[in-house]
Amino acid sequence: MRKQWPRKGRLEVEIFQQRKSEITAHNKKYERHVRTQLEKYNNLDEEWGLLVDTMTEEFKLYKEKHAKMKTSLPEGKNLAEL
Repeated sequence: MRKQWPRKGRLEVEIFQQRKSEITAHNKKYERHVRTQLEKYNNLDEEWGLLVDTMTEEFKLYKEKHAKMKTSLPEGKNLAEL
C-alpha cells in the first residue's frame, strides 16, 4: 500500500518528518545546554564579585596593619639602631 503513495507523500513520511524530529531534538538539547551554561556563568560571576570584595577588604586591612607596624618602629638608619 505504501508503494502506491505519491512520491511527495512518501518522502514526507519517510525522510522529512524523521529529520524534522531529529532537528527539533537537537535544538532542545542545545537550548538546555545554553541555559545551564548561562546559569553556571551567572553563579561564577557572583562568586567572583564576592571574592574580589573579600580580597579588597583583606588588602585594605593588610595595608592598615603594615602602616601601624611601620609607625611603631623607631626611626633608624641600620639594624643596630633599631
